[in-house]
Amino acid sequence: MSKKPFARARGISDDNFGKDRGAVFQSSVMETGLIQVVCLGASLLIGAGCVWIFYNASTEMDGTSFLSLLLQPQQKAFALFFACLAGTLMAFSGRRHKGVFIVLGLLLAGGIASLPYVYPVKVNPSLLGGSGSGQAPEDEAPQDNAGSMVLPPDTIQKASVQNYGEGDLRPLFSAIARKQDQGVLGLWVVGVNAANRDMVKSYLKRMTQSGDEPMFYDRKGTGGGLFVITPTPITFKEFVDVVSRLGEVTLEDKERSFVEVILNRDKFEARPASAALQDERHQYFVLANLKELSSLDIRRIIAAAKRLAAVKPDKLRHEVSSRLVELLKEPWGRDAEYVTALASALVVWAEEQDAEAQRVVYYVTEELKKADCEVPSSLLRFLLRGPEKE
Repeated sequence: MSKKPFARARGISDDNFGKDRGAVFQSSVMETGLIQVVCLGASLLIGAGCVWIFYNASTEMDGTSFLSLLLQPQQKAFALFFACLAGTLMAFSGRRHKGVFIVLGLLLAGGIASLPYVYPVKVNPSLLGGSGSGQAPEDEAPQDNAGSMVLPPDTIQKASVQNYGEGDLRPLFSAIARKQDQGVLGLWVVGVNAANRDMVKSYLKRMTQSGDEPMFYDRKGTGGGLFVITPTPITFKEFVDVVSRLGEVTLEDKERSFVEVILNRDKFEARPASAALQDERHQYFVLANLKELSSLDIRRIIAAAKRLAAVKPDKLRHEVSSRLVELLKEPWGRDAEYVTALASALVVWAEEQDAEAQRVVYYVTEELKKADCEVPSSLLRFLLRGPEKE
């Protein structure tokens, strides 16, 4: 056999072998179902990833998640794209019983597409104009069944940062409808949790002079909740001033007595133990306890006042005295321990000729007498040195 025919025959044999090898590989892959397994795994992985992304983004209160940088229509488009992809992969993953896998694909796609409604993700304030003036999206405006109580965008003074679902503010509107002749105030708090909920409730009851305990309606999974305060004698402007100490006010509507605030947790959550708070010989003892008086947790204020009452006044005397007078001028409800601790610290740190401190201590003494509570002897000794001694 000559070399030329042999070479021609060898080339033909190689070409056929290459084609046969591709066909054999394709046939083996299809028969073993490897492609279907890959499609099934990919669809389940996409579904789990979308749930994880939306769940974690909905629980973040600082707006730093990836989804918070998208507006609501873009968030829905994001979920719809992966819903179609995962559903298609699930539908193609069935070798037998293809109808069952098509139904499973439709269910998976529907579940992923509904994630923006199950786990709503707030929009970053920078996309709505920052913390300055702006308007909230239309789907953030809540309304009741009758449609009479709504929060239209033109009433919003600052950009809202919390997405309200349907009926979230219904308890407030129902309370307003029931008690037209009494003061009803509503507060949506972003960042409230089980640890600081009771502290916020106690602060609102004391500062709003509410006759009843504020009602709290939790919106689980978002870190937001609604407080309804009723009845209260304070005006809406005074209520905004009270709420502004909780954190950043992002929305206020006088017509519907509603305010939204992002909670500053540092004012409620306990700080790590510091040697400066307990050791009176520490150079920052007075400063550390003075900062504690700015807390909104009443237990921390009482503890700081008692520590200051047990030492001799030194530096920062004027600042401590002014802060104590300011606290005693605020509503303090019926908590005798709270007002007694503040007044006992004031008589130690106030100057003897401080007329304002004398008036405040005199007022506290009269109120304690009316409530049939024990008046500390230190308050009486302080009054004997001033114009109210009679």
